[in-house]
Parts: sequence; structure tokens; C-alpha cells
Amino acid sequence: MPDTVAIGELTAGGATNPQAQQEATELIGSIQKRLNALSAQTVRRQRAQVNRVRNFWSQAKDALNSGDTEGAKTLATKAKLLLDDMEKLGGRGE
Repeated sequence: MPDTVAIGELTAGGATNPQAQQEATELIGSIQKRLNALSAQTVRRQRAQVNRVRNFWSQAKDALNSGDTEGAKTLATKAKLLLDDMEKLGGRGE
């Protein structure tokens, strides 16, 4: 009997697979489109919230570019949730 038992390959937190990378890329792209669709009035009225979204979006892009797909997805999801909240409050297209 071997001294060690293989239970599966461990990967670094930044490890990625093509599907996860594609999902992160698409999520980041959709956030960019949604940010671009915000009216100037909404951007002015909800400046702090918009800045938070932009910060998460920017960090997500940086994480993806550095190979941290899971980090990118997490940050992009935070940006998406903030955008969702803004829309629920009537912050889009006004």
C-alpha cells in the first residue's frame, strides 16, 4: 500500500479552465455594456454606486488578465449585483 493516497489534483486559486474563463469574460462584457447604457442623469444621481460598480468591474478585468478567473467572476458578480440594485431602484434609462 502506498504511503500517500491521491485524492485529486490541487490547483492554485487562480487556476482556470476555458469555460470558466469564457463565463468571466462574458460577465465582464455584459457589465461594461450595462454601464455604458446608464443615462448621464443616473450616473450623476447615483455617482457613489456607479463608482463602486466601475471599481469592481475594473478589478474583475485586472483579475482575469492576471489569470485569476475565479477572482474575476467574484468581482464581476459583485458589480452585477450592484447594477441590479440600481435598476430595481429605477436608476436606468432616466
